[in-house]
Amino acid sequence: MMQLPLELVRHILGFLSGHPEILRVCALSCSTWLAASREHLYHDVTIESVKQLCALECAATSSPYIRDCLHILRINTGRTNHDQGEYAWDDKWRQDAFKPLATFTSLTKLVLTSCEMTAVQLYHFITVFPSLDDLHIEEFHEVWSQDSMQPDLFHLLPTALCLTRLTLLAENIPYGFGVNFFSWVLRTKTKETLQDLTLAFGRLNIYERCGFLNAICPSLEHLELRFLESLGKISGSYLIGGLNLTGNVRLKTLTLPDPTSCVVLPLLTQLSLPEVQRIKFRLGFESLPNGIGKLNHDKLNQLLSRPDWGNVGEVHMLYPRNFFEKDALMEFEAENASLLNRPVLHVQWDHSPK
Repeated sequence: MMQLPLELVRHILGFLSGHPEILRVCALSCSTWLAASREHLYHDVTIESVKQLCALECAATSSPYIRDCLHILRINTGRTNHDQGEYAWDDKWRQDAFKPLATFTSLTKLVLTSCEMTAVQLYHFITVFPSLDDLHIEEFHEVWSQDSMQPDLFHLLPTALCLTRLTLLAENIPYGFGVNFFSWVLRTKTKETLQDLTLAFGRLNIYERCGFLNAICPSLEHLELRFLESLGKISGSYLIGGLNLTGNVRLKTLTLPDPTSCVVLPLLTQLSLPEVQRIKFRLGFESLPNGIGKLNHDKLNQLLSRPDWGNVGEVHMLYPRNFFEKDALMEFEAENASLLNRPVLHVQWDHSPK
C-alpha cells in the first residue's frame, strides 16, 4: 500500500488533535502514523489514578521521545486517595517518587484538581518540573503533617519555581505556620516573572491572599479576581480594605466578577490603575437577565472617567457560553451602548475554561 507523505499525515493528525479517540485509532494503522500521532496524543495528558501516572512514566522511560511531546499535565485525583489499594496516592506523593517526573523537561503547564497531599509534598511536586511556567490549582485538600509544623522547614523548601502564569481557585491553600504557600511563592523567582494571575477569594485566609497580591502586583500584566461562594459581605469588606494595587504600573487587563456584586464596585472605587487598558466583567447566571439591569450605570461611568483611569479603552461583559437568551443580550447591548463615552463596551460569550 502506498503511504501518504509525512507532511500530509502530520496535517491530518493536527486537524484531529482535539479528538484523542480518533487519534488512537489512526496510530494503530502503521508505524509512521504511530510516530506522528505521539506529538498530539501526549501533548495534553490527564491523569486520574496512580496507575495511569505510573504507566505514563513507564512509557516515557521506554520511549524518551514522549518526554518531548508532553507539554500539559492534568492530575485529578477526585479525592480517591484512600480507595485505590496498592495504587494509593499516599505513596506516590513521597518526595523520592517525584524523581522520574523531572525528565519531563518540555512540560510547561501543570493542573492540579481535587488533589490531597501535605503542604511539603505540594511544594516539592510543583518544583520537580524544570520548565514549568503555568500552574493551575483547583479544589486542593491539604493533608495535615507534623513535618509542616517545623519552624525551620520553610527555609529548606525549594525556590526554583519560575512561573509566568498562576491560577489559584482553591480556598484551602496551605497557609499555616512554617509553610505559608503565598510566602513561599514570594521567595521564589516567580515574584519577578509572574505576568498573569487568577486568584479566588473565599472565607479563608483573606489577609494572606491580599498580602500576596499586594506584593506580587508590580510584575503583573493580567489580573483576574474571583469570589468563591463562601465569601460573604463581611469577608468582602475585609477584602476591600486589604487590597492595595497602586504599586502596579504594568497591569493591562483587569478581570472581575459581576459588576452588580457588593464587592466589585467598592473595589473599583478604591483602585488607581493608570495603565489598565481593558476591564472585563465575568457575569454569572445569578445576574441574568434581571440582575444585570441593577448595574449602576452612572457610578460605573464615573469610575471609568476618572483621570487616573485615562487609558481604559475597552470594557467587556462576558456572558456564560451556554446562556441562550440572545434577545436579552441584544437588548442589553443596545441599552448600554451609550453607557461609556470613551471606552467601548463589548458584549461577548465567555469561552474560557472553568
